[in-house]
Amino acid sequence: MRQHLPQILEAQRLTTFSLQLARLNHALSGRQGEALARYIRHQYPIALIDESQDINTEQALLIQRVYLQDFVPVGQNTQTASQQQGQLSENAHGQFLLLVGDPKQAIYGFRGGDVHNYTTLKKLFVNEPKSLNQNRRSSKALIDGLNHWYGVGETDIDPKQVSTLPTVSAQPYYLGEEIFYRKIDATRDQAELQVDQEAAPLPALCHLYIEYKTPYPAEALPTAASHNALDERMITMPDAVAAQILCLFDQSQPVSYQQRPLSLSDICVLAIKHTDLDQIEKTLHHHGIATIRGGSQSVFADVLSQDMLTLMTALLSPFSQAKTKSLLLTHFFQLSLSQITRLFDSAPSAQTSSAKDENPIGLLADIQQLLLTASELWQKNSLIAALQWLLNQSLRLPEQPRVNFWQRLASHDQGERLLIDLRQLLFQIF
Repeated sequence: MRQHLPQILEAQRLTTFSLQLARLNHALSGRQGEALARYIRHQYPIALIDESQDINTEQALLIQRVYLQDFVPVGQNTQTASQQQGQLSENAHGQFLLLVGDPKQAIYGFRGGDVHNYTTLKKLFVNEPKSLNQNRRSSKALIDGLNHWYGVGETDIDPKQVSTLPTVSAQPYYLGEEIFYRKIDATRDQAELQVDQEAAPLPALCHLYIEYKTPYPAEALPTAASHNALDERMITMPDAVAAQILCLFDQSQPVSYQQRPLSLSDICVLAIKHTDLDQIEKTLHHHGIATIRGGSQSVFADVLSQDMLTLMTALLSPFSQAKTKSLLLTHFFQLSLSQITRLFDSAPSAQTSSAKDENPIGLLADIQQLLLTASELWQKNSLIAALQWLLNQSLRLPEQPRVNFWQRLASHDQGERLLIDLRQLLFQIF
């Protein structure tokens, strides 16, 4: 595939970013490579490479061949004596290369990024790299806590010296080969998250260690009948997370954020695994705490995407009874199968009622008219015009109040998630 793809794309007059990068590197390595590099440097004498800890080998080769000299990328073993010593000369006067990166934040290995390209390029500079050792976002208490957590609370380390230690990999500041946590300072003394002045100071950094499982104390949170009794007597990681969140809303110690009362939407929970987030989310819901989950899947894989497809299919065939029934099962209508069956079975024999909303014939006619009008708007104007009109139409359904489709979605148990997914869908589609 890799061998034939370039020829296939070229025959169709197509290309990709990766293919363009590979061809440019091929040209830079050819007989006219030095002349091409000089031309590029003349056109772009200053280069700033942000997030350079995530560059791949092709990108690293391009940077070296244009702005540096004699770079050997990761995976190649040929090195000169000057390269082994890291004493390479810089380019001509008037040209400037700035790499901005933090190897601790290298997260794009799945896209080919290799932090070792960054650490190798860094060695090619004559001058020592400059460090940004001041944090302007976080409070001093939080930064001091992190410094102590990584073992540099009192004194910073010298990477060149600690790299030779036989136990360096066991040190808390060691995060990988040639990657270390360095001591930083904070410019902000006051935190944005504060408790009432008369209360105890709020810890900036807490580390909760659960040895395995511990029985709940007597003042534990109330047990729900839906939960297993054995689980209710044990403390797990999700329980500890929920307890920490609930403590922030202790009425005896009100917490403020940015000079306003703290709200649940200010809290973000991170986890290593999605299964951990599933357990935390379930526990938070058990304690009445609503959550909005950042999905790892595309919004098109969510359930509301299937509902949107069902709605669009019904708009294409507004008189189809089967498609209308499928639509009534979606989150847009939230009817059960038995409700839909009774609605359609009773409609032909229903008597005229003074309350039109309670008349099956009138209700089905209203639904069909909504779909027909939206279908005509789609054909005459656009899909977005049809959806904007339809979603704002109010309708009274069995065992439901008269609300529009936005309000009906919001009333669902997962209403916040559904509304976010719908907005993302509309944004992606249009």
